[in-house]
Amino acid sequence: MLLEFKDLTLISPSIYFSDFKRIVSWLNDKHHLRFSNQRFQTHTIETQHDYAEKLRRDGHLYIVAYAGKILVGTSSILLDHTFKVAEIGILISNELEERGFGTKLMQANVAFVENQLDMKKICGGCLSVNIGMKRVFEKCGFQIERISANEGIFQSKRVDVHLYSKFV
Repeated sequence: MLLEFKDLTLISPSIYFSDFKRIVSWLNDKHHLRFSNQRFQTHTIETQHDYAEKLRRDGHLYIVAYAGKILVGTSSILLDHTFKVAEIGILISNELEERGFGTKLMQANVAFVENQLDMKKICGGCLSVNIGMKRVFEKCGFQIERISANEGIFQSKRVDVHLYSKFV
């Protein structure tokens, strides 16, 4: 399936959002989440509802992205209003990996933070072995802020975590 798109639509879903079932299936796919700490948990529709509600209650954002009617992925944006920092994390549909949607989703999130929120810095991180996510950060204008040695785990081995940031 070839998807062409110009823009992604970002929405903040209601707590009983119908696509949570698909998102939970991505979260429980250990290969798909091989670079994420989410792989160490078992996810259910209820835990995903709770996660989205906790983000909302704590003043953060949980966002679902679509290209037309196609569910592309999710984002969480953690907001620190004191230091004016937004931390973005993304998850792309396992069917759409390695097709440019990660970059498009990150670009849409960055544009949202830059245009709608009063933040001065945007950041995020990934394991050093996650080449795709490192490319996403670089394509979106982020620079490495810090490398945390041996902070992550990949295939039962310690790996570095790369922390990226950009100033708005």
